[in-house]
This record gives sequence, C-alpha cells and structure tokens, in this order.
Amino acid sequence: MKLSEKNLQLLIILLIVVIGFGAYQFGYSSFKKKADKRKLENQLTVARIAELTGKEAKRSEYVETINGAGEQINEILAKYGAVGSKEKTIMFVSRLESEASAQVSSIGFTDDQAIYSSSTVDDAGVPVIRGYKKQVTIEYSCLYENMKRLFSFVANYPERANIDSFSMMYNQENGGVNGSLIINEYAVEDANHEYEAPSVTGVPLGKDNIFD
Repeated sequence: MKLSEKNLQLLIILLIVVIGFGAYQFGYSSFKKKADKRKLENQLTVARIAELTGKEAKRSEYVETINGAGEQINEILAKYGAVGSKEKTIMFVSRLESEASAQVSSIGFTDDQAIYSSSTVDDAGVPVIRGYKKQVTIEYSCLYENMKRLFSFVANYPERANIDSFSMMYNQENGGVNGSLIINEYAVEDANHEYEAPSVTGVPLGKDNIFD
C-alpha cells in the first residue's frame, strides 16, 4: 500500500510529536527528581544554618549556665570535709562534748566507705570526685536540756554530718540522760580537698577515757 504524500507528512509529524513527548517526559522527569532532591538539600541546609545561628546567639547563655552549674557544684562540695584520719574524728567528738556540755564515755568508728564516684575521670582513669561516709558511734551522758545543743552541733557542723540514730534513757542518779548516738560523717576526695591533720594540743589521749 502506497501512502500519499499527505499521509506521509502526517505520519512524520505524528512521529515527531511522539518522540518529542517521550523525550520531554523522560528528560523532565529526571530533571524534576534532581531538582526536588536539590530543593530538599537546600531546605535542610537552611534549617541547619538557622539551628546553628540560634545556638551561636545563645552561646553566652549556655556558657553562663554551665559556669553557674559548676559554681553550684563547688558550693555543695565546699560543705564536705576532706577524707581524714582517726584524729579528725576524735576532734569532732571532742568538740561535740564541749559544745553540748556532754560526757562521752566511749567512741567507735568505721573505716571510710565509698558511696559516690563521678563519671568524669582523670588521665589515670580515676574518678575526679569521690564521696565517702564514716559512721561514728558514741556513748554519751548529759542533762536533758542539752540534748538540743548536741543535735544542733551535728546539724550545724561546718563539714557535712548527720545523726543516723540515737537512744536515750533517763538517769535516776543525776537526773540526766544517757544513751548512744550514731553519726554519719561525709567527706570528699578531689583536687580541692586536701586533708590537714588537726592539732591535738591540750587533748589528752588514753585507753580508758580519752576525754577526761
């Protein structure tokens, strides 16, 4: 079958349209995907820049907050004494006896027990802050009205301490009270806490009663 010149022209035009449409579809689709990808990358970049700009604007605020937290931690740690010795505990009890007008007949204490280690460590892998607790047990006697002074001394002691438990009995012989008292002493070991041995001048030591 022989195509007329007119039909041949129409067929050629149709082929051109089909080829052009196909090229447009494939070319445009590929271009659109690349454009959408680039657009998304630009949006993410803009969002990241905005985030970093916001953080930079608050940089001084963050630094101030961190420094403030460090100061608060130092203030808290300053309330704790350095890890000490038996002499330090003896001096603590001696002052308690004097401040509360109490008589201590015996004293016993545990070794320092580790109760805290910071997650931050030094170059040797040792925690930079370590917390300890020591329990001090005393047998005491005093006037009833001096019990408040005894508790107040422990509560207001410059280095962190608290009363774990106590017992109290009325003493018919002198009208006072006697019993036992268990005190928790807390201490910190770090770069800012250096133990200084207390002076025991004037505090007689002995096996029977170290506070006579």
